[in-house]
Amino acid sequence: MSNAKQKVSNNFGVRGWLIILFFGVMLFLNSSFTADGMNIIIPTLSGKLGLDAAQMLSINGIGGWISVIGAFALSALVQKFGAKKVIIVSLIIMALSVIALAFITNMAGWAACAILINVFANGISFCGGSALIASWFPTKKGMAMGWATMGNNMASAVFIPIFSILLGVSVNMPFYGYFIFMVIMLVFAFIIIRDKPEDFGLLPDNDPASVEKVKALEEEMANYKSPWTIGKILSDKDIWCAGLGYGLLFMATVGMVAQFVGRGIAVGFSQNMATGLLSIAAVIGIVASYIWGVLDTKFGTKVASIILAVWFAVAILFNILPGQGTFVISAVFLGCALGGNTNFSTSMCASLFGRKNFQRAFNFVFPVSCIFRAAASVVLGVVLGATGGNYVAAYMVFLIGSVIAAVLFGCINMTPKEE
Repeated sequence: MSNAKQKVSNNFGVRGWLIILFFGVMLFLNSSFTADGMNIIIPTLSGKLGLDAAQMLSINGIGGWISVIGAFALSALVQKFGAKKVIIVSLIIMALSVIALAFITNMAGWAACAILINVFANGISFCGGSALIASWFPTKKGMAMGWATMGNNMASAVFIPIFSILLGVSVNMPFYGYFIFMVIMLVFAFIIIRDKPEDFGLLPDNDPASVEKVKALEEEMANYKSPWTIGKILSDKDIWCAGLGYGLLFMATVGMVAQFVGRGIAVGFSQNMATGLLSIAAVIGIVASYIWGVLDTKFGTKVASIILAVWFAVAILFNILPGQGTFVISAVFLGCALGGNTNFSTSMCASLFGRKNFQRAFNFVFPVSCIFRAAASVVLGVVLGATGGNYVAAYMVFLIGSVIAAVLFGCINMTPKEE
């Protein structure tokens, strides 16, 4: 597997499209219940239970840190038992944790649910779903991720409005509604997911298949022994550049989205207007996810990743400049940037390590990036607290991180490491 430029193709086949669609929904659930949705979930539960909203947010951040350990464990389980089993078990636990939010009565209950949701949201999406994409679409992974990561941006555009409508019925109805939705997706998981296309008698990338080719590929995968030990992974420069680079961009993503409404209010917008701008950014991101997939396919993951990092830096720069006009421009740039990070962390591992060794590389890159993702809340809390709520100082950390990420991507040697 090389990172050579590929022809843009969306010919994934019916089974392939179902895998992409399912992964997109899982990314939607992940973003909704760990990041974007906190804009409405925490105020709802805080008002219902009389709990301190800031403390609830901090606990959710702790859940993010714990999910790093969970990511290592879940990625290892994917490698051992396959993506389908991990996704199904994770979806069951996450669904039960969401419905439990309707019945908790204190901060301890919130902490338990927040931790479980943060951990197993990765199981249904990044850990399990990314492995499916690498297995099903080894050369079309850029386009596949471009479509799937639209689910990330749907969280801001769709989750909060639906939650608000259900909230009009009763304070617990949003949790009942999303629990039922997860149960429906669980049924689909049993029906449509297979760890590899060969299980359906298909070949990767929806290539024309023959019985002989399928059997030969199954035997090759079954007998393959990876040379990539943990020690060898840890000593690889490119793995570290990818893990740290995408981690810094994840930190910028979560940091910008989590406090987008607060920042908008700080520059003079009403809460409704700031929330509306976030929804607009999310809609822009839905389209941009596909465009990032095209850039990945046409120019390679390395170049596309550098462009994304620079784009993030520009988005943050406009955000910290004074005035409402620059904030609106920042919202547009942020919308374009959303989704690309998820695309490229998966695509980079697949480009460098191929279908056979993808999981070993991703087992390291994703948890490392999760460390920085979880750090976004800490950075915001510490800097905003130390500066009396100065968003500029906090966002400067994310801007510098984005520039460093661009440099790290530039240092990656894209020579395939399959053999």
